[in-house]
Amino acid sequence: MLLGLAFASSLPAAEKAAAAAGMEAGERNGLATQYIEGLRKRGWHDTVLETLDRASEDPLASSEFLKRVALERAITWAAMAKQTPSRRKQAELISQATSEFLRYAEDDPNTRHQVVALSQAGDLLQQQARSALAAADRLPQQAGDQRQEQHTKARSLMNQASEVLAELLTSCASQLKSLPKAVALQNDPAARSLQALLENKQAETQFQLAKLQMDRADTYAQNSSNYTEALQAAAKDFKKLQEDYKDKLIGFYGRLYEGRCHQQLGQAKKALSSFDNLIDQPIDHPDFRRLVARAYRYRAELHLEDNNFEKAIEECREWLNHSRNDELEKPEWLAVMFRLANAYEAQALTPAGSADAHRLRSEAMELLRKVARNSGEFQRQARAAIAPVGGSSGTVAVRSFDDAFSAGKEALDQMNSSQLTAKLAAENNPSAVGELQQQVTVFKSQAIHYYETCLKLTDRETPLDQLISARYSLCWLYWEADRPAEAALIGEFLAQRYPENQFAPVAAKLALAAYERMYHAARQQGAAESTYEGEQLTSMAQLLISRWPESEDAAVAMNLLLNIALRGNRVAEAEAMLERLPAASRAGAELSLGGSLWTRYLQSTSSSEGPPTDEQQNLKQRAIELLSGGVDSIRKRGDPNSSEAVNVLYLSQALLAEGQFERAVEVLEDPRAGPLTLVQDNAAAAKRKEYVLEVYKAALRAFVSIKPPQREKAQRIMESLESTIPSGANAGEQLTRIYLSLGRQLQRQINELSAAGKAEQAQDVAGAFGDLVKRVTAQGGAGENWKLQKWIAQTNHQLGKGLRGQSAQRYYGQAESAWRALLAKAAKDPKFAPSEIAVLVVRKQLGDCLQAQEKFAEAFDEYTTLLKQKPTMLELQQAAALALQAAGRDEKNPEKLEQAIRGALPQANNKNLVWGWLRLATIADSQKRKAVQTAGASSPKATKYHDLFFAARLQVVQARFASAELATGEKRKKQLDTAKQSLKSMQQLYPELGGPRWKSQYLELLKKIESASP
Repeated sequence: MLLGLAFASSLPAAEKAAAAAGMEAGERNGLATQYIEGLRKRGWHDTVLETLDRASEDPLASSEFLKRVALERAITWAAMAKQTPSRRKQAELISQATSEFLRYAEDDPNTRHQVVALSQAGDLLQQQARSALAAADRLPQQAGDQRQEQHTKARSLMNQASEVLAELLTSCASQLKSLPKAVALQNDPAARSLQALLENKQAETQFQLAKLQMDRADTYAQNSSNYTEALQAAAKDFKKLQEDYKDKLIGFYGRLYEGRCHQQLGQAKKALSSFDNLIDQPIDHPDFRRLVARAYRYRAELHLEDNNFEKAIEECREWLNHSRNDELEKPEWLAVMFRLANAYEAQALTPAGSADAHRLRSEAMELLRKVARNSGEFQRQARAAIAPVGGSSGTVAVRSFDDAFSAGKEALDQMNSSQLTAKLAAENNPSAVGELQQQVTVFKSQAIHYYETCLKLTDRETPLDQLISARYSLCWLYWEADRPAEAALIGEFLAQRYPENQFAPVAAKLALAAYERMYHAARQQGAAESTYEGEQLTSMAQLLISRWPESEDAAVAMNLLLNIALRGNRVAEAEAMLERLPAASRAGAELSLGGSLWTRYLQSTSSSEGPPTDEQQNLKQRAIELLSGGVDSIRKRGDPNSSEAVNVLYLSQALLAEGQFERAVEVLEDPRAGPLTLVQDNAAAAKRKEYVLEVYKAALRAFVSIKPPQREKAQRIMESLESTIPSGANAGEQLTRIYLSLGRQLQRQINELSAAGKAEQAQDVAGAFGDLVKRVTAQGGAGENWKLQKWIAQTNHQLGKGLRGQSAQRYYGQAESAWRALLAKAAKDPKFAPSEIAVLVVRKQLGDCLQAQEKFAEAFDEYTTLLKQKPTMLELQQAAALALQAAGRDEKNPEKLEQAIRGALPQANNKNLVWGWLRLATIADSQKRKAVQTAGASSPKATKYHDLFFAARLQVVQARFASAELATGEKRKKQLDTAKQSLKSMQQLYPELGGPRWKSQYLELLKKIESASP
């Protein structure tokens, strides 16, 4: 009865009563699980085991819970193992847990719980195997027999883990196969949850199996055939992982580890090729950036092995320079720093580096100190390269400024030494950390006291440089002590009063950071923008920019202010900042703001297929104006830095979007600052591969767009672009991705030209675009490549949307042929398409293409075919209703117009397959209300359903008006009255008619109805 008694003693009175009265089995089972988990979280594992042992005697325990007792027991043993200091006891618990997991998995096949059990067993076996490997590594080389014994043990455990993981893969595949079909999954949350679990476990398990194969190599001698075979097999498995999950993070990890296998095999070229693929990816997700950091670290190791120290320095320094401040203390970045330090030290020993050896060793030591201060793989090695400093914490008698200054400096040095020693002691001597941290606090307080005393004891004889130094040290100490207001005041005073002093720019930077911290704190507390902190932040940033306009800190200050203003949608305020800047500083600020506006324009248009709005057009125009002003200054002086080079490139991109192709070419080819010139001259500002690729893409767009197209130059650019891709198995795929990206940019350009009324220019670009399509087709073998063939179809479709008349119809016709070819190939070869969903998407796009060609009946057939598989997909329902409505107008068929309103194609359940506008409006209204309750009225989901509701109701009125235009006499009058009444009702219920976007359409339609009414 223990389980029941335990519940009774831990639940509130109302729940005790419920237990006494008898709970439903599901509820009791849920409470039992929660109770067990609660005990486990508190670390009361013995109590959990006792409860589980007696559960079979508890009449309140459900059969489902009793079935899982073995699983819960194993989970508890595994948790106990993590908290057990004794290695012997830990090994015993892990063995017990593993056996129990495997026994449970055998007794409960093809279930979610079996997946959990096998996964846990596999993890524990891997943990034991790697512990055995680590134990072997700790043994000296002379202990050959003991090392071999540990390696044999590790290999045996790896084999067991592999068997368990293989069984887990089989279970996942079997359960996935037995899940309901896609349509049924839509309405079964439990099944969808299980599907996600199984698919994630599949990917994770494939990776673990490949990693085990790689680890198995470490159990053999490095010169043995077994070692080579294990790594070759692992590389093959990791390659398959990439192919199976090529667009997912785990697939990219497969690429990284394939490179590691090649690296361990001494196959440097293959390893570099794998890592090249990773660092070339334009993904900016934090998890992916950690992966890329690891790739840079391994590339550096390969360069070091090849004695190519300069290359290692160049790549590592470039990656670290372009990393974010918050990334530089993460383990992956610290590993890059450590390898960069290795490269500096190695380069200092070469004839080429001997002249600069002092600087190289100094930079290496600075990096090693950073690595030593942070936990990571190389922390211990970095610590070995630096010597911790000790000292006394005694007080000093202070009688003069000199006494106070010396005491403050000594206390500051002691504080820094104690901080470093505390970090070093965290692993080697943890018991000393608390005392050392107390010393840091004491020394910091003493340093602040002594430097404050310095200021009190200042007189006319006080050396100015020491006084400034004392003030700066106090500024820094206030910042370290989290006293930003005091740090800001002193830092600003130094920056304003002594701008020529070496401490002034650093003090200004500290003051800026302090004001920024105060500003954000005030904002978090709900303060308005026009606060003291905001005003001081602006003032300090402007001071820094005006006093040190060429410094990196000035760029940081300007970007800080611009970003704050732009985040608040205060473009006018950002521009006003420019007016308050000195003329000499304005060019850099114009570039920064222009670049920010351009990237903001790109972000605002990236998710929309239609032409840019007036607001977006104005944003683009202003970006061009600002960038042009800044670029003119750069072109006069030449030699832009990397940040300026990016902004010059932005200007060329913006000019292309505006249709100013001649100007774009002029900017690209400018002899002093043109991006294309910088790339061709291999200038320092144009070293990054991503930058080179974007320059080539912009140049290619410019040369095919200018009138007449400069196709010879375009051809040379394509050759240059292709030469930047390193040769390898995936070179063609990389190049195709680049061309696909370029194609999307050209499509947007054609759409914008058409929207601006520049039809002739749009037509010229579309014609020249054919060269690129041919090139892409030749690169990828379009007929056998789903992604490529789909892109060609989409390209023609988008070109049709961007053009008018016969030109548009020609591209739509080509798109239709391409869509049909895709579907035919997929029907003939089921493996051709990446998934069933991909085929459905193509059918939808074929329907849209038919609709655009006014083949309404055929489009309707495509949509309804899809609706039979996806009846609740709102986009399909909208498309089908639009097709019906368009067909009704085209065929002068009132019945189809009515079906568009009320639905069509009744099914066996007496519900229409095609819902019609009225039902769409009802569903949209209901879903919007739910979204408002859960996420708020401004949430994306609420906005989506808001727009769908007003769109559907507008279409109802339009369909009624179309019916009226087909009718005569009394019927016409009745339809017009109905349409008018529907619109008036909407106006009464929703006076704003959904906002400016919809209101103008409703009112325009009302005018038409009133004009047509007798």
